[in-house]
Amino acid sequence: MLFRLSSPSSDYGIYFDSTSQSTITSVTVNSTDRKSVYVTDGDTITFKDSNFKNSSSSHGFEIADSDDIILDNVFIHNAGYGGSSAYGLYIPSCD
Repeated sequence: MLFRLSSPSSDYGIYFDSTSQSTITSVTVNSTDRKSVYVTDGDTITFKDSNFKNSSSSHGFEIADSDDIILDNVFIHNAGYGGSSAYGLYIPSCD
Protein backbone atom coordinates (compact mmCIF):
# COMPACT_ATOMS: atom_id res chain seq x y z
CA MET A 1 0.00 0.00 0.00
CA LEU A 2 1.27 3.45 -0.89
CA PHE A 3 -0.32 6.37 0.91
CA ARG A 4 1.52 9.63 0.51
CA LEU A 5 0.71 12.88 2.29
CA SER A 6 2.31 15.82 0.57
CA SER A 7 3.27 19.30 1.61
CA PRO A 8 0.83 22.08 0.66
CA SER A 9 3.23 23.30 -2.02
CA SER A 10 3.22 19.97 -3.87
CA ASP A 11 0.99 18.93 -6.76
CA TYR A 12 -1.23 16.60 -4.68
CA GLY A 13 -2.55 16.74 -1.15
CA ILE A 14 -3.01 12.96 -0.91
CA TYR A 15 -1.84 10.46 -3.52
CA PHE A 16 -2.84 6.78 -3.60
CA ASP A 17 -1.13 4.34 -5.97
CA SER A 18 -2.18 0.65 -5.95
CA THR A 19 -3.88 1.05 -2.57
CA SER A 20 -6.61 -1.28 -1.34
CA GLN A 21 -8.84 -1.90 1.66
CA SER A 22 -8.39 1.54 3.25
CA THR A 23 -10.63 4.01 5.05
CA ILE A 24 -9.74 7.68 5.30
CA THR A 25 -11.76 9.54 7.94
CA SER A 26 -11.96 13.19 9.01
CA VAL A 27 -9.25 14.56 6.74
CA THR A 28 -9.02 18.12 5.42
CA VAL A 29 -6.80 19.03 2.48
CA ASN A 30 -6.70 22.73 1.68
CA SER A 31 -4.78 24.71 -0.93
CA THR A 32 -2.82 22.44 -3.28
CA ASP A 33 -1.15 23.33 -6.56
CA ARG A 34 -3.15 20.67 -8.42
CA LYS A 35 -5.39 17.92 -7.06
CA SER A 36 -6.44 17.59 -3.43
CA VAL A 37 -6.70 13.81 -3.89
CA TYR A 38 -5.46 11.55 -6.68
CA VAL A 39 -6.26 7.82 -6.65
CA THR A 40 -4.87 5.49 -9.31
CA ASP A 41 -5.24 1.70 -9.37
CA GLY A 42 -7.17 1.77 -6.09
CA ASP A 43 -9.53 -0.91 -4.81
CA THR A 44 -12.04 -0.54 -1.98
CA ILE A 45 -11.04 2.83 -0.54
CA THR A 46 -13.55 4.77 1.54
CA PHE A 47 -13.32 8.50 2.21
CA LYS A 48 -15.57 9.54 5.09
CA ASP A 49 -16.38 12.89 6.74
CA SER A 50 -13.62 14.74 4.87
CA ASN A 51 -13.05 18.10 3.14
CA PHE A 52 -10.99 18.76 0.01
CA LYS A 53 -10.71 22.44 -0.85
CA ASN A 54 -8.91 24.94 -3.06
CA SER A 55 -7.03 22.90 -5.65
CA SER A 56 -5.71 25.69 -7.83
CA SER A 57 -5.20 24.38 -11.35
CA SER A 58 -6.81 20.96 -11.66
CA HIS A 59 -9.67 18.72 -10.60
CA GLY A 60 -10.22 18.61 -6.86
CA PHE A 61 -10.54 14.84 -6.56
CA GLU A 62 -9.49 12.45 -9.34
CA ILE A 63 -10.03 8.68 -9.42
CA ALA A 64 -8.39 6.72 -12.26
CA ASP A 65 -8.37 2.99 -13.07
CA SER A 66 -9.92 2.07 -9.71
CA ASP A 67 -12.71 -0.05 -8.28
CA ASP A 68 -15.06 0.51 -5.33
CA ILE A 69 -14.06 4.02 -4.26
CA ILE A 70 -16.66 5.27 -1.79
CA LEU A 71 -17.22 8.94 -0.90
CA ASP A 72 -19.34 9.21 2.26
CA ASN A 73 -20.06 12.74 3.46
CA VAL A 74 -17.21 14.27 1.43
CA PHE A 75 -17.08 17.97 0.56
CA ILE A 76 -15.12 19.08 -2.53
CA HIS A 77 -14.95 22.84 -2.96
CA ASN A 78 -13.34 25.38 -5.27
CA ALA A 79 -11.52 23.05 -7.67
CA GLY A 80 -9.52 24.65 -10.46
CA TYR A 81 -9.95 28.18 -9.18
CA GLY A 82 -6.71 29.28 -10.88
CA GLY A 83 -7.50 27.75 -14.28
CA SER A 84 -10.36 26.48 -16.37
CA SER A 85 -12.01 23.17 -17.29
CA ALA A 86 -11.65 21.62 -13.84
CA TYR A 87 -14.18 19.44 -12.07
CA GLY A 88 -14.67 18.89 -8.35
CA LEU A 89 -14.78 15.12 -8.93
CA TYR A 90 -13.22 13.66 -12.09
CA ILE A 91 -13.41 9.94 -12.95
CA PRO A 92 -11.88 9.18 -16.38
CA SER A 93 -11.97 5.35 -16.15
CA CYS A 94 -13.30 3.25 -13.29
CA ASP A 95 -15.63 0.34 -12.61
